[in-house]
Amino acid sequence: MLARSFVKHPAFWKKFAFAAWAIAIVVVCLRIGFSRSATWQDVYPVYDSAARNWINGVDLYRNTAFDYRYSPLFAAALAPKTWLPLKVASILWRLFSATAFLCALIWTIRVKIPRAITTSECSLFLLMLLPLALGNLNFGQANLILLATLLASIAAVACGYWTLGALLVAAAVTIKIYALALGLLLVILYPRKLAWRVLVALAIAIALPFAFQSPDYVVKQYGDWLHYLKTEDRTSRPLTQWYIDLRLMFRVWFVPLSATAYLFIQIIIGLALAVLGLFARSRGWPREKLVGWIFALAMCYLTVVGPTTESATYVLIAPATAWLITDLLINGGTALGTVWLMAVYLLQLVPRMMAWFGGIGRVSVYANPLPLAALLLAAWLVRPQVFRGCAAVAGSQLIDAARPD
Repeated sequence: MLARSFVKHPAFWKKFAFAAWAIAIVVVCLRIGFSRSATWQDVYPVYDSAARNWINGVDLYRNTAFDYRYSPLFAAALAPKTWLPLKVASILWRLFSATAFLCALIWTIRVKIPRAITTSECSLFLLMLLPLALGNLNFGQANLILLATLLASIAAVACGYWTLGALLVAAAVTIKIYALALGLLLVILYPRKLAWRVLVALAIAIALPFAFQSPDYVVKQYGDWLHYLKTEDRTSRPLTQWYIDLRLMFRVWFVPLSATAYLFIQIIIGLALAVLGLFARSRGWPREKLVGWIFALAMCYLTVVGPTTESATYVLIAPATAWLITDLLINGGTALGTVWLMAVYLLQLVPRMMAWFGGIGRVSVYANPLPLAALLLAAWLVRPQVFRGCAAVAGSQLIDAARPD
């Protein structure tokens, strides 16, 4: 019934979707503006503190007040906002994050990633995505900016804007270094177009901080950053403070994984994704479908076996989930497919909604549904039917292209 309404009244639902996002953004900004404390349910003060430390030449990664884990360039980029009151800067940060995220999403839709969709499907897609992304927007986390750069990078690659795609990958790496995983997968798929461009873009990103601070200070911050990333280990802390990933699942339900075993799993799965991507390309997949598919798999990888996966990090799989659930609701599916994809969506939605009302307490350690959602999503994406279906689409496109006008 609801799907029919979307199809019959696309203009209404388009306005409704954008109104829902606008209301959510306004409500979040009002909460920040009227909250008693500028730091209540807000991680932006971490970024603001790092930016101030950057301006004053203070260590970024040895500040006991805030746990800063981003690159020196990220701190330098936020330095101009330190001239504003903290609440104003925090509100502007959310407005920028939401705008960048929505613009990147709309760009991917316009370039038909992962396929061409109607206005009705676009409206439903945005509505399905909103509750999965709202928590990140509310707390002001950088994940929406990260997603915006990653989504824009695959859109640029789909359009053949190779230099822009490489620059966006480098920008994502300056936010979260593990975003390089998607960049490497894209390089493997399109080595001639992207390999040297990504290297140059990364070199530019590394060099930029030297234009805004003394070389000695910048070199020291890079050293501290790499040391922090190498030595950070939450496995010695209580389980409630662990990262929510495969290692936590094994620790709770099976046997503990050593750091070496976990690294081995990360490498094996990463290589498997590269092989799958090359296999899909060899079958003639359209570029927009290929980059959308490899993006979705990469986001599953970065969450389930990522180096620093928290609850908020699972917003990375939200776009792929919304894409699939939208297609299911509009076009229907098998009984198994319906149950499977609804489970993927609800396993993300329920903890998000519970977090709005005080979280899920100790249950989050022993029965956190987010890793399971990512695993089920990844399993759905690598089904044999996916390869057969995409090969059929690619074949029909080649036949159409060969037909005389």
